[in-house]
Amino acid sequence: MKLSPLKFVDVAVNNVPCISLCDSGAQISVISTGLFKFCQSEVVGDIELQGIVGRTVVAPLVNLSMQLRAAPNCCSISAELPVVCAVVDLNAVEYDVILPVDVVKELKNLPSISVSKPVPRVSVVDPVTSDSCKCDVTDVDNDVNDTVVNVDQLSADDTNGDADVLINQQLKYASLKDCWEMAKRGKGGYVISRGVLYHKDKVEGQSICQLCVPECRRGHVLKLSHDSVFGGHMGERKTRERIRLSFYWPRLRQSI
Repeated sequence: MKLSPLKFVDVAVNNVPCISLCDSGAQISVISTGLFKFCQSEVVGDIELQGIVGRTVVAPLVNLSMQLRAAPNCCSISAELPVVCAVVDLNAVEYDVILPVDVVKELKNLPSISVSKPVPRVSVVDPVTSDSCKCDVTDVDNDVNDTVVNVDQLSADDTNGDADVLINQQLKYASLKDCWEMAKRGKGGYVISRGVLYHKDKVEGQSICQLCVPECRRGHVLKLSHDSVFGGHMGERKTRERIRLSFYWPRLRQSI
């Protein structure tokens, strides 16, 4: 009998980095009691869990926020996915979280900005041709490329620019000025995370965190929503609600 290899995913749970196991047989997300101690979240209920073997276990339920962790040598700014998890003693060394396949897919579909970290160039002076031997670490160029990916099957070059460019664009356009002011006062569901402006909302009963899109990028989002994701087969309301799962801007309804 051939066994399929286990699939692991690097995630952050309430901003705590950890490793999750992608389990095709899981019906609910599970985190370890050890990880839960660092998550600072309240218990909202309980659930009975039944494994393949063993007795039924009553586990507490908690609301947590998850996002994929950035690849090595990258910084990532990503929306967060609210996930209801059961807290149990996993007794596993390799991972602290078990996620159903559909939750992993939702995490991969979150909008994110991934920025490559600059790597210093090191020049070593040849001791044979120099009076002294030393290593000189110089600054790298600041024009580091990154890719903004809405993982609804978009290509890597659909939207480019680093995090600073996005932040400057959000600050530049007057349509988001009031949003910034409300975020600073903690009102209207607007929040600032790592310098980027987001908006918290509910779509189809699901709590979400939307990236506030500056005017220069809205046409691109609308085009992708029709061309890449929906192919023109969804109605106006469904199109708008699907965009709102990831993005926000004032008067979005009138844009569609």
